Amino acid sequence: MYNEDYQAIEQRKAFFRAHSKLIIGIACGLFALIVAIVIGYTVYLKINNATLKIVVAPKDAKILVGNKRYKNGEHRIKPGEYDVDITRDGFEEYKSSISVEKDGYAEIYLCMDNNDGVNWYDNNEDYARLCDEAYDHLYDQEMKEKYSDKIFSITPFHSYDKGFNIDAQLNDETGEIVVSIEALSCKPARIEGLNQNALEWLRKAGVNPDDYTIKFTNEGCN
Repeated sequence: MYNEDYQAIEQRKAFFRAHSKLIIGIACGLFALIVAIVIGYTVYLKINNATLKIVVAPKDAKILVGNKRYKNGEHRIKPGEYDVDITRDGFEEYKSSISVEKDGYAEIYLCMDNNDGVNWYDNNEDYARLCDEAYDHLYDQEMKEKYSDKIFSITPFHSYDKGFNIDAQLNDETGEIVVSIEALSCKPARIEGLNQNALEWLRKAGVNPDDYTIKFTNEGCN
């Protein structure tokens, strides 16, 4: 048995000696391939260093961004300006444009309007889900833009100790922001001082009262 084991070992040694160049060549080739893939992917990320998020319903719509076809999901793209053209049989064509900077982010959220008389929303689960996702996202973005003013991050502010309440309201039609200041006192001499304290509190919070329509109220004394 010892001789058989010895012979088997010698056979393996002989095999590796005979094929050593081939084995080394394959190993080097695999290493070079891995290095090339890593370098290529690194270069790709450096060139395509912006992100594009796409959510379009229906999901099989033809989505062209800069004449290149995309699907729903996140994609790496080169920074720049792109024309957007989205089509699908039975739906109204959508045309727009996007601009994205280096290391920036752009997005396309769209629920296409159908014109074939079919109730897609009730009859297609995927379409309804993607539409809900698109509508919810667009609504959130609209609210963020509407209420991006700093006044909405510090109000409502109600303080019995300080003696005043401050609230802010946006007029959707005019875009005007009305800031209501309520003095928590019924004494005329005290009310003026509390109103001034409220204005000073706004200034210290980094808000200029002159940028808003200020409304002084004293509802507790009516």
